[in-house]
Amino acid sequence: MPAAGTFRNRGFTLVELLTVMAVMGILMVLTVPAVGPLIQSYNLNRAASLVTDEFTFARQSALTKNTDVEVRFYQIGLTVYTPGTPFQAFRAYLPAQALALDKISYLPGQAIISSQANPHPDNPSTTFSPLLEYNTFSTVLSTGTEVLPGGGTTQTAYVSFRFRATGGTNLVPVTSPWYLTLYSANAPINASTSLPGNYVTIQVDPASGSARTYRP
Repeated sequence: MPAAGTFRNRGFTLVELLTVMAVMGILMVLTVPAVGPLIQSYNLNRAASLVTDEFTFARQSALTKNTDVEVRFYQIGLTVYTPGTPFQAFRAYLPAQALALDKISYLPGQAIISSQANPHPDNPSTTFSPLLEYNTFSTVLSTGTEVLPGGGTTQTAYVSFRFRATGGTNLVPVTSPWYLTLYSANAPINASTSLPGNYVTIQVDPASGSARTYRP
């Protein structure tokens, strides 16, 4: 038996600490590139859920209140609607009473809703969100400005469409579907599609007001 008092807490040596740090560094190098796309995908899924939930809320509010309800999409930082700038926030609005029905929802992370102009220079005419193309569909879509909470007196530009008291929308049927496209602003663009590999398209049925989600 060792004599009393001979036991000591053994610490790590410098070599052991350096070895552990080296292993941790290697693991971080290997895992960080894989974590980025996972976070992007999570934020994109969450953003799509937020938008579809807002459509459902606006439609139900229109039915319950028996009046039109707008869904406004905001171009944060702009005081006038500008094609080519993405949309990053939205909320339901009661135009008859000039009353917001809920708080503004901001898209998480780097998620954005594509605007009329395609950000990829090789194919600038491609349209990914006709639901927000005011310049093309000004007969049914609306645009304006609104002072957002916490923004002082600064006006923020928006584009909107309406759900009717019947549950449908004010979107007249067109040859192309009414939809918008979400993707991560920092995701690499595929030159052949002018979209990232991971994106979400949400289509609104103009007659029923129902929304469907599509993924590549």
